[in-house]
Amino acid sequence: MGPALAPPKLTVFVAASHGVRQRAAEIAAELEAQGRYVVKRHALRGEPRTLPNLVEAARDCDVGLIAHDSETWCARGPHGPVFEAGLLLGQASLELPRVVLVTSATSNTLPHYLDGLPRLPLDEPLDGLMRALDELSALPRPNRELAPLLADELMRRERHRDEGGALLNNQQVCVCASRPLELDPAHAATVRRNLRRRIRYHYFFRANDTAGADDAEMVARLLSELVAADAGTDAPPSQVAASVRALSQGLRIHLLPHEPPLEFCIHNALHLGVAACFVQRRPEEFYCWYSGTRAHKVAQDLLEQMSPHARTAGHIVHGTRSYSSRGRQGRATRARIVDEIERRFDGKLERHQVERYCFGPIPAPGTAWALSSLRDVASH
Repeated sequence: MGPALAPPKLTVFVAASHGVRQRAAEIAAELEAQGRYVVKRHALRGEPRTLPNLVEAARDCDVGLIAHDSETWCARGPHGPVFEAGLLLGQASLELPRVVLVTSATSNTLPHYLDGLPRLPLDEPLDGLMRALDELSALPRPNRELAPLLADELMRRERHRDEGGALLNNQQVCVCASRPLELDPAHAATVRRNLRRRIRYHYFFRANDTAGADDAEMVARLLSELVAADAGTDAPPSQVAASVRALSQGLRIHLLPHEPPLEFCIHNALHLGVAACFVQRRPEEFYCWYSGTRAHKVAQDLLEQMSPHARTAGHIVHGTRSYSSRGRQGRATRARIVDEIERRFDGKLERHQVERYCFGPIPAPGTAWALSSLRDVASH
């Protein structure tokens, strides 16, 4: 029988008002020296007290220690500790016993809406503080099972902020999926509205180089649904062609050589602060995987797989750095996709139009639609 596994370390969040920041830093250092705790400080080393810093420090904590002095209560009120306690109860899914006030304030000076939070004296010796933490570690650990986002809720977020969604102006959406949600007409209508607002879309699909593969059908279905959301199902050929031509201004489909290991989408992909990455677990079930800088990094890694031509060329379907749409296999894939689009549009698009709008000739750099630079990130 192997050695017993050590219990997981308790992750402790430590924050403080200005007057007791030094004491809170001493507590954090003492806890770290014990080797039994993972300490996450907030604004104890002079870093700015910003909301993103606070949210990041509070993430995945087991216990929160909020140090405040009695002068802070009297001079500015309890806004800081109330906010931090609320964040810990929400962001870190902590229950009341796990959010501890470390304060010199007496019980009759604390506001009533902090009743129920355990308190420790600010000058509590380390052994007393560790006993309190040991008691907390015996409690069941917080349940952080994420609630799934259903497809309708995800697509509600994938609206422009003027429509109650989360997308910002001049942003981009990346989709890496085998069966994108936009095959549903209602979701296709959302994408089409976003495209009219100059929000760009990138779809990454596997290019299956076998006869009868469904990649051609999926590309054709996606285009068909996006055109129907704009022009309707009974539009004449001229209107269908105009709709596809408009799609070529903001829609890119990138062909990958292999099935991606995860299916996900990224909203506001170019924005360091509010990018959000949602991973698909089941056909109608998504979870927020990363947000902010991490989601932006996922988008950056994905977009770096684009073919160099996709940054300037004015057509819809492209290869990637690892898959050439103009090589021998790529030409076979291209032919299947063109055949399937022509079939699905039932004569309303001529073959030369499909070729031009979907795979058209590569123009000189700068003469067609160009992607926003990944370096021009958080200014919108």
